[in-house]
Amino acid sequence: MRQVYSAIQQFFIAIALAAIGSVISNIQSLSGLGSLLTIVGSIMSIISVYRLRHENRHFAKAFKYFWIYVGLTVVLTILAVAVLVSALASAGSSSDALIASVLGGSMLFSVVMVIMAIVILVLALMLQYQTYAGFEELRELRELR
Repeated sequence: MRQVYSAIQQFFIAIALAAIGSVISNIQSLSGLGSLLTIVGSIMSIISVYRLRHENRHFAKAFKYFWIYVGLTVVLTILAVAVLVSALASAGSSSDALIASVLGGSMLFSVVMVIMAIVILVLALMLQYQTYAGFEELRELRELR
């Protein structure tokens, strides 16, 4: 029982760290610290869901969705960087040519990237739902208040 409480406590401390980091990152002189706090909070929240993954099926699904989310995000980032690098290579040094090159690229590729971004957003919502449904089920099963 103690392990469950510590994992839950870690999760909510992680959310607080990420929220504080998000607020601090808006301050010009502290943006690096805010970004660091946000990253640490995000990593802590994933570790706590990892610790809880055997408690119920919602946490197990949340952890699985997290890895799918990370994979799709990496793929989308690599594709976006590839488009930007190819646009920079073909545009030369003119910023207007760069914008025209990016906007004039393959329409199908742009649609695929937008669809992937929407899928990633939906996956993030599913991840959050499974996490909080896991907490609700844990509360009911363990009769926590």
